[in-house]
Amino acid sequence: TMADDADAQRKGRNWRLIMRVTGILCGTATIVISFVYFITGAIVNPKLFFWCFWMLVFGILMVLAEVRKASWLSQVNFLRTFLGRGAFFVFAGTLCFPPDSGGFWFWIVGCGCILNGFFNIGLTFVCSNA
Repeated sequence: TMADDADAQRKGRNWRLIMRVTGILCGTATIVISFVYFITGAIVNPKLFFWCFWMLVFGILMVLAEVRKASWLSQVNFLRTFLGRGAFFVFAGTLCFPPDSGGFWFWIVGCGCILNGFFNIGLTFVCSNA
């Protein structure tokens, strides 16, 4: 019925908003933690330096993907879909585990990114568009 369709659309919009907010939080946390890690130890460790650099880039891409500014995402079109964003969040989340030390906050952010990614992938099958 029409009421059921309207209710389903409202629930879909609610999930999209929740995923956007959590995606922005995950991206921002990745940026902040990577920057802090960068200035507290990566300067003297080349491997850690490049790891922090790429985590900063990935964090920025996470935020841009959730802001959904089309001109900013022209070179990374896969971030415009739930499946693409989900796969990217899972990928970036697995990289959040530091190579040289066990950073507790990286584990928290990494698990959050992976969880967000799986929810985005799940939305692929529930919602019709990104």
